[in-house]
Amino acid sequence: MENVFGTAITNEYLKNHPDYEGRTKDFSVKELAQYALDMMNENLENDNAREYLKKLHEKYGSEGVDCMIYNATGAPMKSIDYKIWEGGVISIPLETIENGQWGVFLHSKATAKGALVLDARYESGEKAEWLLGWRITNDSNSCFADFSESLTFSKAKSFEEKEKVWNQIEEGLTKNLVLFNKVSKGKTGYLVTRGGIGGTKRPVLDVMLSIISQDI
Repeated sequence: MENVFGTAITNEYLKNHPDYEGRTKDFSVKELAQYALDMMNENLENDNAREYLKKLHEKYGSEGVDCMIYNATGAPMKSIDYKIWEGGVISIPLETIENGQWGVFLHSKATAKGALVLDARYESGEKAEWLLGWRITNDSNSCFADFSESLTFSKAKSFEEKEKVWNQIEEGLTKNLVLFNKVSKGKTGYLVTRGGIGGTKRPVLDVMLSIISQDI
């Protein structure tokens, strides 16, 4: 996909990496996640992602929020659905973001509000949902993140049930948070998300999802 950047950090990738020459044992999910977390800002893919967003602005205008999502969970992460209340979105849905990759998109217009539901997995493979929201106006910006261990959105059987999830995110945006640091403790580990939305001239939503709890 053109809006996903970075090398997928998988078991095969690390086994072929010079740092692990001769290793025969498979890497654990936690080891893969830790390596991705360590590499989050240490390669050119972050710069490539920002350059991609810059080109979108050149094509669609300077207004809007740059959305950047990093996967450091040790496993692929898939987009389940998204909601746009205001503005227009370019290069979404994200489909799949592999471990160690950035998924990026532009939510255009000076006033924009949207949300995204992605699947997330604990170290054991236990499923959850990652709820993410953002809003920009002429006066202020805000963001929201949370987890749903009960898979509320995926299990919803009606439009009304899904709307409850979107409403939860929209209500969270009214708190006007510009930073978040959320932890969810599952039966066999943690999910951690941190990030925020900054800037006024060209806001950036920069967020990360991981299973590594000690980096909170």
